[in-house]
Amino acid sequence: MGNQSSLTKSPHRIYVVGPSSTGKTTLCDRLAEVLHLDRGTTYISEVARKVIAAKKYTRKDVYSLKMQEDIMAAQLNHDAESRGVYPLQVFDRSSLDPLVYAKLTGVDEADGAKRMEELETDPRLQEELVAYRGNNVTFVLLTPVQGWLVDDGTRHMQDQERTRDIFKETLSRLEIPFVEIGEDEKDSEARVALVLNAAGINS
Repeated sequence: MGNQSSLTKSPHRIYVVGPSSTGKTTLCDRLAEVLHLDRGTTYISEVARKVIAAKKYTRKDVYSLKMQEDIMAAQLNHDAESRGVYPLQVFDRSSLDPLVYAKLTGVDEADGAKRMEELETDPRLQEELVAYRGNNVTFVLLTPVQGWLVDDGTRHMQDQERTRDIFKETLSRLEIPFVEIGEDEKDSEARVALVLNAAGINS
């Protein structure tokens, strides 16, 4: 592992979340480069995509609660297995993402709320929520940017603004502080600087 940047708080975790095609992976890749993080240990790349590939989920499964359950379980495993092991980690998405997409893909508002509640009762998630509220965690919410939308044939590409709103509602309701980055800040290096500042990291 390369030399990691000094932290004002340690250990620290950064979770980058938001709708599809908002630049999450681009930002995480750049953070990993700047902070000398190793993929798979200190940099956890998108778990959902790996689950979708391993279990052969397709776009027709986007509305499946089982797919969101599988994604959440895999993300929770990464959260739990490495908690406290490394001084700094960056996560491309979080265990909250399946909650958001469970609600987004409900047949109506009531059904979406019920689906989210079903996932939220998972004891392992409840334990992780305590950690998410800690001072050593920074959540970064990326919001839709015009011209960045790319359809990969698998992801839920509709309702970008609604997805952002559900993320904001969920983070606020669960009392998880977050930093929002959107249309006004497209420059990669400026985004990195914003995240490092929010996390109290000296690069």
